[in-house]
Amino acid sequence: MTERSQPGPGYVLAGRYLLEERLGRGGMSTVWRARDQVLDREVAVKVVAEMEDAEVTAERFRRETRVTAALNHPNIVTVFDAGVDNDRAFLVMELLPGSTLADELRTRGAFPFEEIRSIAIQVSAALGAAHHAGLVHRDVKPGNIARAADGAVKVLDFGITHIIDEAVADSGSPLTATGAVIGTAAYLAPEQARGMRVDQRADIYALGCVLFALITGRPPFQGPTAVSTMMAHATEPVPNIQEARPDVPPQLAAIVTAMLAKDPDARPADAATLEAALRAETAEAVTQLLPPPVVVGEDTAVVPAAGLPAPMRAYPADAPAPVVAAPVVAPARAAAEPEDSDVLLPMEEEEEGSRRGLLIGLIALAVLMVVGFAWWLLSGDPQLTADRSPTAAVPASASPSVDASPSVSPSPQTTEASPSPTPSPS
Repeated sequence: MTERSQPGPGYVLAGRYLLEERLGRGGMSTVWRARDQVLDREVAVKVVAEMEDAEVTAERFRRETRVTAALNHPNIVTVFDAGVDNDRAFLVMELLPGSTLADELRTRGAFPFEEIRSIAIQVSAALGAAHHAGLVHRDVKPGNIARAADGAVKVLDFGITHIIDEAVADSGSPLTATGAVIGTAAYLAPEQARGMRVDQRADIYALGCVLFALITGRPPFQGPTAVSTMMAHATEPVPNIQEARPDVPPQLAAIVTAMLAKDPDARPADAATLEAALRAETAEAVTQLLPPPVVVGEDTAVVPAAGLPAPMRAYPADAPAPVVAAPVVAPARAAAEPEDSDVLLPMEEEEEGSRRGLLIGLIALAVLMVVGFAWWLLSGDPQLTADRSPTAAVPASASPSVDASPSVSPSPQTTEASPSPTPSPS
């Protein structure tokens, strides 16, 4: 491959993996169906866009491969190998035959409640295993949750977002930096949107957004741009899920609402607690496992972060959570829109001049959006921002890790084949 060429069908990656079919692509990577010529089996290969130091990125992939492989969890996709080929790092993982939840949201809309509960329990178990091993996903979304052959779900791309963040920071490339900053905003925790350090509770928030989408057919926040959606996560009250779908069971509504709390301390403490709440049979058991809910009040005493408004306060510890009786109605069938449209994709089909002009325009637009968002982030009191950092936070990149896109609803990538691959481009 030359510096500007892209690997295509028939190319043998690292002398071992024969690329057969491009399954999807995103702003930072492309996913291929490939054949491992050594073990003679089909695999999925994620090829990351060129970085200035691909060997460093590949070493990060190898490091995460070792950690992820050690998890050996039935709800986490298996990673086989990592390496570098012609300045492109790649990751090799199992190829699942089923679709992603993003694909299913596009075709099915809202899910049945028992199926949602089953999916939530499986993903919570996967996150719990990863968090126990010190991994925070940072990009939980419908496109990173896929079906295995038996119908169970598996979580994809543990550690990938963090690796790309590090590679982008090292490369200093305006194009790749834009792709890393703007993206899957529909599933981004408020602390990620603010560029703060994150811990496992950011994954719990993101899973809450996924469950909201499965219940209602769309994520809780959808703005005209990725930046406006990120700002909504950080500043706007969570929509009432019982208004969006009145027949939602009150226990499930209470769990999802707690997962979507702006303050990480108001969310379930960890994935194990979340899984226990999802398995609980009674409202009393759920209430005991969740932090007290929050409401708007005149005596609000919450200190806002980064100069942002604080519209909610906690109930007193002895106050019962309100329960709203929900009438039974037909499930919502609102069509899910693309999770990310990957505006920074390479466009081989375009003429060189139009491609260059479009890329320049996209970069200029993205820079304006990022500058505006940065101004918003820095306009508040920096001391308040520091005070809101979660205790014992897991180090993360200063920039939120998202895919390039002004679109923020479920659908992780441009799908080019059916069924969808397990891994989704980042």
